Amino acid sequence: IATPMLASVPGLVAEVKATLPPEAIARYGAQIAGFAAYFASLASHALPPEAVAKVIEHAVEARRPRTRYLVTRDAKIAAFMHWLLPDRAFDAVNARLMNSASA
Repeated sequence: IATPMLASVPGLVAEVKATLPPEAIARYGAQIAGFAAYFASLASHALPPEAVAKVIEHAVEARRPRTRYLVTRDAKIAAFMHWLLPDRAFDAVNARLMNSASA
């Protein structure tokens, strides 16, 4: 969701990198870049907060609201994958996605 928190990620990543010693950058630079790229990808197709508000309104007004509402495409895909895969496999897929974002 396009929130100020999501918009703040690039600045936070830059702050963290600025405080790390060179050996930490050498060791973890690829993971930091992957993290930053992953969140940049999320931000590039983030839904506006109004989309969430619309789903909340629907839930509040529903005669029999569901226990969960998934709003974003990524949330729906993740829920399906989590239903399909055991926890370790699901975690491995998530790790691979984060690593591939930095490539």
